Formats: sequence, C-alpha cells, structure tokens
Amino acid sequence: MEGYKNSGETIPFGSLKDQIDQIVHVQCRRLLKSMRRSINSPLADELGISVALFYPGDQGIRKFYKYGKAGPDQKITESTVFALGSVTKAFTAILTAILQVKNVIGPMENALVAPYFPVINQPSPYWDTATFLDFATHTSGMPDKSPDGQPSVKLFDGYAPSEDFVGWWNDENLQKNWAHRIQQNEWIYSNPGFVTLGFAAVAAAQASMGADITYGDLLEEITGTLGMKETFVGSDVPIGAVESIGHAKGRAVAINGAVDLKSSARDMHTFLAALNEAMQLSSQGSAMSVLQEGLALSTQKWKTATNPKTGVDMNMGLGWQLTTTGFLDKNGATSRGGSSCDVRLRVFAEGKQPVGIAVMTNQVGSKRTPSSVAKAIVEAIAGLAD
Repeated sequence: MEGYKNSGETIPFGSLKDQIDQIVHVQCRRLLKSMRRSINSPLADELGISVALFYPGDQGIRKFYKYGKAGPDQKITESTVFALGSVTKAFTAILTAILQVKNVIGPMENALVAPYFPVINQPSPYWDTATFLDFATHTSGMPDKSPDGQPSVKLFDGYAPSEDFVGWWNDENLQKNWAHRIQQNEWIYSNPGFVTLGFAAVAAAQASMGADITYGDLLEEITGTLGMKETFVGSDVPIGAVESIGHAKGRAVAINGAVDLKSSARDMHTFLAALNEAMQLSSQGSAMSVLQEGLALSTQKWKTATNPKTGVDMNMGLGWQLTTTGFLDKNGATSRGGSSCDVRLRVFAEGKQPVGIAVMTNQVGSKRTPSSVAKAIVEAIAGLAD
C-alpha cells in the first residue's frame, strides 16, 4: 500500500495504528486551519477540535484526538463539553423509539401525535394523519423554520409550547401545505418538526408516567443507563463537566446559550459503542434491553423520501440519515452555542469492521466542516479495514 492520498498528498503508512493516526491528523489539521482562517481575529488561537473514534479491537487504536484549545488557556480533553446542535434530533428520535418499545405509544408509523396535544384544533386533515414516524424522518411536511424563533427553548427547559408555536400548529392554510407534502412523500429538513416530535414524546410520557416528566428525564433513559455523565440539555451543567468556549460570527459565546444537547468525546464514544452493539444484537436476533431495542430501531431504514429541492432520494432512519456509503449520519451546528459537529457510524454488517466517529468543534461557520472531515476519515478507515 502506497499511503493515504488526499488532495494530491501521499502519506506513507506504517502500522494500522499509524495509518489511522495519519488519516485523522491530516483531516483535523486542515479543519483547524480552516476554522482559524474563518474567524480572522486573536480568538482564532482559542479554537479547537475534539474527536471520538470508535474502532473496536485489539489493535491499540486511539479513542480520542484533540487539536487546538477549548478556550483561553484551556486544553481540550476527552471530557471537554461541546454543544451538538441538531445531533439532538437523533436522541429525540431514539427517545421516541423507546416509548414505542415500552408501549407508551403504538407503532410509530400509525401513532398520531395530535392526541397528546389538547391545544391542537381537531378535526384536521393534517393532524388526523400526521404520525410520530413522519416527524422522526423529516417527512412531516413542516418547513425548516417556524415563526417562533426559539420553540426548542421551552421543550428543553420543561415548559409547554409557546402561544406563537401553538398558533402556527393550528394555521389551517399551513396545514394544507404540510398535508400535501406528506402526500407527495417529500423530505424537508425540519427543525420545528423535530421540536414538535419532542413535545409529543414528552406529552406521551407524561400521560403514561407522570405529569412532571421532562425531556431531561427522558434523556436519562440513554445517558443514565450508559453512564454518559457529560451529556445534558438545558443550561444546568453537570458537576465535573468542563465546557468549551463557543465561537460564532467572530465572537466568543457560552455553549449553554444553546439549550439543546451538549456532550463530550468520552460520552460520544460510549454512545457510538452502544449503537453498534444494539445493531449487532438486533442482527443476530439476540435478547436486548429496552434501550438497546430503541437504539436498534433508530438505525433501521424507515423511509425513503425525495428532497424537492434537489430531487435526491433520502434514506432515513429515526433522526439518522442513511448514507449511500453505508453510514448512519447526523450533523449539527448552533450559532447560539458557537459549536458544530458530526456523528456517524457504519451500519452493522456481519464481517465488516465497525467504524464510527464524532467530530466536535467550538466554532461555527468555517468553510471546511466537521461533516466533510468525519466523512473523509471514516470512509478512509473503513477502506483500510476492508
């Protein structure tokens, strides 16, 4: 083997560990360089990248890589916390899958969300048919944004939907558009659609398990079970968690300015390992815990729908996009938290080496992104394994 080639550069290989190190180093150094160029101020020296690499086996492969800084005079460790933005959607979808496993809701493809929202006016041609699965796969017909600037704030802080958001839900003209898009099997990336899913999941849990249940309580089903002590929503930072300093639009921001998911490389490695194990157990027909069943359900292909802007068919798990190269993928970026990230994992297949990665940065807005870097790294490493 000649070496790892990227952009005309060839890097000689040694051991498998050396090969993987070189792949990660090349991509992450280029990402950090791009991040620093985009900010063009003294703050550029405070930018950094944290990587969790999932590659199980006996080869001594590193689990964590760190580049740059987490803030002024602040080193990055595997416990440094970053805001994950829309990666929250994958967790929301998994929580919904767990509710199905627990029989709190029926099968997602048939379970309507409207019965859990007394504030929704019914009957309605849209709400009489919109299911949990529609919202978990970006096929609810809802657009990218809603008139309510921060509908998710109330979801993660444990409050009811705002009056503006409820009014938006009940707009009959909008409902007609949403219903038409469902009928056309359109895939539209929808932030308010997933916020709606989150509110529905919490409301369903409250109806079954108690009126005081919050999104954070549901998240404990994942984080508590797996021991992910540095993963949380809201602004209350767990004891021992050390936050990075985020950067957006040329200025430093607190990452808990974003109220949705925050996590560390250590916890994301744990999460990737749990996802892989759940897929493997499901493939083998083995006994699984409630959490493992929920994780496995999220990784299956549930829908193929067409992006009306590009004409491209999108294969969807629950929250996850299933790429043509055989990976689960979810990216995230948040200006409020000044962070961006990408999480992806090879879909389990007998005889294939598992490969997964989480690339997290404390900056949003660079030309090179965690998504492009994560994709390049895992596909190169998967090529070595094959």
